[in-house]
Amino acid sequence: MEHDASAPDPAGPPSWTPPDGVGPTFLPPEDVPRWPRLPEDTALRPPAPEWPSGGPVPGGPRQPVPAAGQPYPAQPYPAQPYPAQPYPAPGAPRPAVAAPPHGPGVPRAGGPAYELPSPYPGWTWDGARWVAVPRQPWAVPVEPGVPFLRMGRNAVFRWWRPVVGFLALAAAVLGTMLVLLIAGGIAHWTITGDEAPLEDGMFGNVTEDLAFQLAGLALVLPWVLLVTWGVGRRAAGSVISVVGRMRWRWLAACCGLGVAFVAVSYALSAGVSVVFEADDEAAEFVGWAEFWKPALVIVLLVPFQSAAEEFVFRGWLLQAVGSYKALRGPLPAMVLTSVLFVLGHGYTGWAMLDIFVFAMVAAWLVIRTGGLEASIALHVLNNLLAFLLPAAAGTLSLEQGGAPWYALLTTVPPLILYALAVLLLARRMRVGTVTPGGPETTETRTDAVRVSTEGVA
Repeated sequence: MEHDASAPDPAGPPSWTPPDGVGPTFLPPEDVPRWPRLPEDTALRPPAPEWPSGGPVPGGPRQPVPAAGQPYPAQPYPAQPYPAQPYPAPGAPRPAVAAPPHGPGVPRAGGPAYELPSPYPGWTWDGARWVAVPRQPWAVPVEPGVPFLRMGRNAVFRWWRPVVGFLALAAAVLGTMLVLLIAGGIAHWTITGDEAPLEDGMFGNVTEDLAFQLAGLALVLPWVLLVTWGVGRRAAGSVISVVGRMRWRWLAACCGLGVAFVAVSYALSAGVSVVFEADDEAAEFVGWAEFWKPALVIVLLVPFQSAAEEFVFRGWLLQAVGSYKALRGPLPAMVLTSVLFVLGHGYTGWAMLDIFVFAMVAAWLVIRTGGLEASIALHVLNNLLAFLLPAAAGTLSLEQGGAPWYALLTTVPPLILYALAVLLLARRMRVGTVTPGGPETTETRTDAVRVSTEGVA
């Protein structure tokens, strides 16, 4: 018999209660109330939804759920068809699917480029796995095809690096000179038993004073290399040439031309002295007993002293000034470094113009040949002549005073001849003027100086 849900329960609510004095207990199973069950009647189900217009939902009656392993029935909504089945039939070979791009800057299909965030610092996704990002070396390499003047501007260049490098180099030079002065004073006292007077020169002896000054300047050379690497963050050899090292074959060739420069300069000096200094007596040789000591100091220390000055003024300082884009062309860097070179000496009058011309020619040769070799050879041989001749005559002095105007006749013409000879020889020897790595036949015009990887243009 069907049970009417609306009729009251004939049994009524349970009337059994526990006797007095008896605590709560469980009801016997036969006395558990029986609540009516919902009949299996579809009339109690909620009505089917309707559209706002009042019509039935399109698509007809609800589709049955397919059994396991059976395909889905046809989609009742034609506006949104089911996508194609992505999985092959059981047993069929799986098609090859390309790995999705996940590398930095790889464009997403139909979308903009994106970068997969790394869960670990210093790691990146290469498209298949996480790999460690290689650390950038401290000395950042210079790009290929860069001339010597612009080698100070690498990928990590900042405007403050040349300023900090200049201050660090000045502090290193002052510190080195102070330490060398103390060490020289101790050595002088140990050998002679007398204290250094520090009035008539440093030690009261021109040979000792010359050795002190030349050694102090020579010790600047390693500081230049250290500042180039530490502050400029580039290879220390980049201050020497475009190939990052000394080109010894080219240096030897320039030394040969320097000997010719010295010979021409000496000949002109002798001729000028005859014309303008006819009343002066010819200098006599002081003898080997007095000459060999200063000569030994000069020959041993002048090459390092001259090279150190070239490393500072025509190497690091020229590249530091040339690294700023605001200073277009090589002329500002050449003039500024030449002025500083003059101020670094104690010359006056026409001698200042003489040394300024010397510095300008040396800077021009460095830019046109891509290295310091030509300027080092010129500086070394010029200083050897300037020190050895007075030492042989017994007039060696460390004072750098003035000079008459006709002294320019003994230096400027040989400098011009030396510069022209260097350019011709550089063309013949195919001396590189830009950093290697670029196209060998490509010529570039940088800052109004035409350079080529095959030679000097």
